[in-house]
Amino acid sequence: MPKHEDMQYTLPTQIHEKRICENYVRGLSIREIGRKYGINQSRVLRILIKHGIPRRPLSEAMRKYYIDEDYFSRIDSEHKAYALGYFVAEACLQRRMHRSVSVYVKVSIDEREHLQKLLSHFSNYRVRIGHGEKEPVCVVEITSTKIANDLHSWGVPFPRELTRFPEIDPSLFNHFIRGVWDGDGTICKGDGQWIFVVCGSYPLLKGIQQVLIQKCNLRQVKICRDSRRVLYYLKYTGNKQVPRILRWLYGKATIYLERKYRKTQLCLAEIMGGCICKNEKFIFLVNK
Repeated sequence: MPKHEDMQYTLPTQIHEKRICENYVRGLSIREIGRKYGINQSRVLRILIKHGIPRRPLSEAMRKYYIDEDYFSRIDSEHKAYALGYFVAEACLQRRMHRSVSVYVKVSIDEREHLQKLLSHFSNYRVRIGHGEKEPVCVVEITSTKIANDLHSWGVPFPRELTRFPEIDPSLFNHFIRGVWDGDGTICKGDGQWIFVVCGSYPLLKGIQQVLIQKCNLRQVKICRDSRRVLYYLKYTGNKQVPRILRWLYGKATIYLERKYRKTQLCLAEIMGGCICKNEKFIFLVNK
């Protein structure tokens, strides 16, 4: 009979039990683990209790979707840093029944594909269409206490909490800030000058400003309060400062919101006096 690492008869008891615990922590249900190792559910449960593995809340135990629960344990890649920034801007954490916590994200309808792409790196959750106050919106609720707690440790807030700038690898700062800006920022033109704006809580924007001053050689400006949204905003103006921000922001970038990337290219094209157009995308020295 061929051997297989998942079959009970080929594994010593300690290794067998260790892998059962690992599979449960990674998201497999007790029923799935029982089928995988050819044992009944009560034995799986006894093994989890023996090793001190806490049971998942009912809402998570009944989850229908796959999710990599350790994805945000460490922020060590461009995608993780960008997704964290985007969720800092667009997500909030919600406490649910049965001790679980979920991550709730709501974005405009034209960002559906972008949000789905971000989710695909760590889960197969599907973005659905919901009802906004004035028009349809895209929403997703990720039911994972582990993901929620990890995101909270990096600055994603519960209701009535403030977002904050996370302590991550400085080499990933531009990806994190690009995620925040894609979620709650804009670039526009007024009085012949390009304007870069990013919104958020005061602690978050203070951290962003300190990084921009250091990386883009900017002056310190006042972080202002937007009374309409009970938020603050950081604004830089000028055809010298704004291009420096944009070039740094998109340095080595592979993940970004397409419509803002296009507007960034138009800004740089106008300031530099021309552009190269290929496949309807403006190509600059942004990613070099």
